Amino acid sequence: MGINTGLLFVLVRYMGLSVWISTLISAEACTVLRYVLNESWVFGTKILSRKRLWQYHAANASAFVVWWVATNALSKAGMNYLLASVLAVGFSTGVSMVSNFLWIWRHASVPATSGQADVEPKAHGPVAGIVLLRPDGAALLQLRDDIPSIQDPGIWVFPGGHIEAGESVVEGARREFLEETAYRCSNLRHLVTLASRDAGYERDFEITFFWDQFDSRQITQCREGKALEFIGRSMADSLPRREYLTRVWDLALAAAKPSGESPPDRERPAAPR
Repeated sequence: MGINTGLLFVLVRYMGLSVWISTLISAEACTVLRYVLNESWVFGTKILSRKRLWQYHAANASAFVVWWVATNALSKAGMNYLLASVLAVGFSTGVSMVSNFLWIWRHASVPATSGQADVEPKAHGPVAGIVLLRPDGAALLQLRDDIPSIQDPGIWVFPGGHIEAGESVVEGARREFLEETAYRCSNLRHLVTLASRDAGYERDFEITFFWDQFDSRQITQCREGKALEFIGRSMADSLPRREYLTRVWDLALAAAKPSGESPPDRERPAAPR
């Protein structure tokens, strides 16, 4: 409220904007600020997501509708309008809490003991990763945080993550890779789909890998995990890793040869289990 009021004062008093325009600007600025605080502090993801940003806007709009309807309904029922407004805030806050925890950040709830996101795959939840190759065959790998509560703690993996509802596998892979590395893949090609148990995991889900060529223009950033590096294939055996990493890496190297390329962004059926 302090930021909103102060910004509103500056926009009207010193910038000469009308009140209706100033209120829109200040409301949007505070909405974005609350979203950033949710990402970085409440849920601890520290990764800004355009999808979660628009979801947060939608949730706020829904909460406003609930507040407006409840305030007017209680007032018409004979309650003092100020008291009705206060009670309606409780209803709208409940909508916000439910939407935040069960919709927008439902995969990023923070365990009280670790302070880190629990990213262990849920049953039947598809996961995707991307093998980004340099011309010399080095692949971009992520060193996971060494925290027991997360999946694959302290080992090197291909960047990727969960596919969200409504996304295709290739869309989810591209989004997760961008969120974790700041690199936008433009020419994803399907590589392989593994059953999780064949890859050494206990839970039942599918892991789909794509590959792409590094464009030597974009800059990668470590936005999740302890490190993000291009590592040569000859170094793979000395890394803490799961066994399937080198198998998938070799498939990507074979596919990167001119005769092994496949059409971009084409998803193939999952491999038989």
